[in-house]
Amino acid sequence: MIGPDQEAELWAVRESRRLHIFYAAQTDTAPGNEVLTETDRDNIRAFKLKMMSNMSRDVFEQMRWAFRHKLDLSSEWAVMHRMAILSRVEPVWYSCCVNSCLAYTSNDSEAESCRFCHEPRYTPHTRKPRRLFPYLPIIPRLQGYFQNPKMVERLLYRHNYKHKPGTIADVFDGVHYRTLRKKFVVRDGETLTHKYFDGKYDIALGACTDGFLL
Repeated sequence: MIGPDQEAELWAVRESRRLHIFYAAQTDTAPGNEVLTETDRDNIRAFKLKMMSNMSRDVFEQMRWAFRHKLDLSSEWAVMHRMAILSRVEPVWYSCCVNSCLAYTSNDSEAESCRFCHEPRYTPHTRKPRRLFPYLPIIPRLQGYFQNPKMVERLLYRHNYKHKPGTIADVFDGVHYRTLRKKFVVRDGETLTHKYFDGKYDIALGACTDGFLL
């Protein structure tokens, strides 16, 4: 078995060569219509399962091992990078505790070790993080919605939704959303001339937080 660093290097070389051939043969292909290999399709399915189920890295690797006789699934590292290439959304990588206690961000950005388990942040003599996790920025992901005509049509649901007084059938019937619709947008203390969600293509983005697995 090779280590994660060796696998990453080998995969990067292989992928670089493959993509050079791949894109050279598709100069006339419209963006977003690239031909997917069977490995790509299997990796996409595995990626979706991982994201929908909050699958940890260890479980993902166990799945690869369990189905190795049927599927040629790439490692989690390789899958994440391949998804970034296909989606054109570049992940941002953060160093984190080797035991997943914390991410080295904000007040911990300069820390040399984990304040919970006290494991060192870097491998000895290299200043290389012992563990990384990828974050997919939200804005490019939202922009990606508008590259798909079907998704653009689906996004119009909010704009076209009609509220029936006294009825709660959708999040857009909620008091908070309907109150915002009546208010002018305030940005950095300045009141602008338009109201919240006035635009046909505006996105009402909600967020929920919970525990997570790395």
